Amino acid sequence: MVTLTRKFTIIPTHQQEEVLWELAETCRLLYNHALAERKYLYDTYNHFITYKEQVFIPSSIL
Repeated sequence: MVTLTRKFTIIPTHQQEEVLWELAETCRLLYNHALAERKYLYDTYNHFITYKEQVFIPSSIL
């Protein structure tokens, strides 16, 4: 049998733990915002939005 994964135990310092929690919170907020956007577009316009459509940034902004 081939092992494809490994488990590691990390022991972060207090400062590293704070950074990890902040990163997790940022990811959660971003995911929930994107999900709310998708739900709004479907409920309002009955339109599914793809990932590519959702992350599109017009070149005029860049």
